[in-house]
Amino acid sequence: MGARVVAVELDPVTLRELETRFIFQKNFLDDRLIWGANVTLSPEWEPKTGNPQCAPGAEDCLPRKEKSMEAEFTTGVLYRFRPNWFAGAEFRNHREYSAHSLASQYREHSAYFLGPTIHYGSKNWWATLNWLHQLPYASCYSEDNCENTVGHRVFGDEHERNIFRFRLGYVF
Repeated sequence: MGARVVAVELDPVTLRELETRFIFQKNFLDDRLIWGANVTLSPEWEPKTGNPQCAPGAEDCLPRKEKSMEAEFTTGVLYRFRPNWFAGAEFRNHREYSAHSLASQYREHSAYFLGPTIHYGSKNWWATLNWLHQLPYASCYSEDNCENTVGHRVFGDEHERNIFRFRLGYVF
């Protein structure tokens, strides 16, 4: 079990994000079977400029910092089938909120993903490849997100139907 706080500044003019991640791991069967879980909370601040076309005093048109929150729960299992080689499955639930709160009135959407993972780990380096397919169980709660929801999947600039990830690590 561990915790990690990572500050990420994507673009100093447009978006700031602070990612907090809690990582849990439990090994079974003499380390042949591994269960892991991550809980991630990421508050974001995005500056918005005023719009001169709006009526004076209109709140949506004034310069402001728009706050939002991403929450993610990921869990998976891996089984070592050969020395250094693992295969398994991963499940991910990604949620977005329109404020720095996880209260239900700020929900924007929730999407679910599931897929296989293969991992190789040696003494000095490791590599992981996985494919996550978006399941047809997404929920949308805001008008913008519902416009991007098709077949109970969230698309647009939020998610894809399939996510392929390759991660490489080096121990130093």
